[in-house]
Amino acid sequence: MYVIVGRNGFWLYSDSDMSLVVEIKDKTSLGDISLVRGWNIVPVTYDMSGKSIDQISGECGIERVFGWDEYSQEWDALPTSYKFTEKWVGRSILVRSSNYCNFNYGMLPPPMPE
Repeated sequence: MYVIVGRNGFWLYSDSDMSLVVEIKDKTSLGDISLVRGWNIVPVTYDMSGKSIDQISGECGIERVFGWDEYSQEWDALPTSYKFTEKWVGRSILVRSSNYCNFNYGMLPPPMPE
């Protein structure tokens, strides 16, 4: 049995037909996701539904976003303004970031007084 950490997205490949059952015990939230500079495989979490990458990326400097189309078997470029729907939750996307960073809810604390 393999344990998969929900903070990460995954790419699984098989050269033959198979069934795979995955049980997710703990929900991953947006705040659990850290990005490195360059390409990242990122899970779409329940709290990303209804939000766009622009709304959650904070200081990440997102350059490109791709989603996998299982029907055409190709990567589809997604604009950073694309709002994820419920059908995306549990799937993974490719995200290219120019910074090491964490996703957030687009809410930053107010600046400190001088």
